[in-house]
Amino acid sequence: MSGYNYRMLIFLYGEDTYRLLQSRDEIIQKYKAKHGSGFNFFRIDGTTTTAGTDVSNAIRSVSLFSEVKLILINNIFFDPQRAKELHDIFIKHEITVDKGVVVLATHLGNIVQAKPKELFTLLSDSKNLVRNFSELKGGQLQAWSRKEATSRGVLFAPGAFTVFSAVGGTTSSMIVNNLNKLANYLPAGRQVPKNEITTDIIDLLIKTETEPNVFEFIDALGSGRKAQAFSLLCSELAHGRDPYYLLSMIMYQFRNMLMVKDFSDRNFSSSQIAQKAGIHPFVVKKMLSATTHLSLADIKRLYQEVLDLEQGIKQGKRDLEDGLFMLALS
Repeated sequence: MSGYNYRMLIFLYGEDTYRLLQSRDEIIQKYKAKHGSGFNFFRIDGTTTTAGTDVSNAIRSVSLFSEVKLILINNIFFDPQRAKELHDIFIKHEITVDKGVVVLATHLGNIVQAKPKELFTLLSDSKNLVRNFSELKGGQLQAWSRKEATSRGVLFAPGAFTVFSAVGGTTSSMIVNNLNKLANYLPAGRQVPKNEITTDIIDLLIKTETEPNVFEFIDALGSGRKAQAFSLLCSELAHGRDPYYLLSMIMYQFRNMLMVKDFSDRNFSSSQIAQKAGIHPFVVKKMLSATTHLSLADIKRLYQEVLDLEQGIKQGKRDLEDGLFMLALS
């Protein structure tokens, strides 16, 4: 809790949603534990049209007791015009120097999406508590995965964690979801090493769940096989696949395929590619097979379409499932 009660502005942003929201909730709980009955909490949704009014009312609210106000503003940059209104409110009420009010603002996105600039500058000032939750990759993601596994009591048999790293997910939320599956699978009163997670358990619980036909779908896209791409997408959605999960998997695979294809075109071996790209050798081999009929330009073009789709969804301009089907039929 050290230092939190002296921060007038706390700003959490980035594309790693799970870790960001985890940190947000930890901060709230620490404030609550620190101040007890003298804690006054306001939760405001930046996506609503009344966000500005709600923030103003929270700042002006009067208490009979000497309470610390913590004002949480989720999705503060959802609408640029509304964000500009919030900036003006902060300036008007001199929020940066009011020791009785702490604003905790979140933005589930990157700097480019944080508009207007003056609000981002105000929130990200070095005097504030600012944390950027960018997506973890490579060794950082593996280290974080190990830490999360340990906190859940999940122990891996020799070689099992390597397999989990390859199939357990590409984002923190996917990894946590699969770690929870593994933790729930282990019986109560587990004994080490008897109840360690083995590769067989991973294969049983995760592999078939987290490896949709993304490679086949991408290959169908690049080869212009619209009927097959459409059929694969229908099949995944019909079996209850989360469309957001599909989109994140497709984006992740395209990013890695770009690296793998680039190295391959420069005549690097699969083992060299795995080392340079920080991708598991098993995954590299699958990607090399999937990119046989695709040029680097094809992958770049398709990846840009996926990025445009994601941007449109975040801005509320496009529907996710419709966008996936348009991608399949483009």
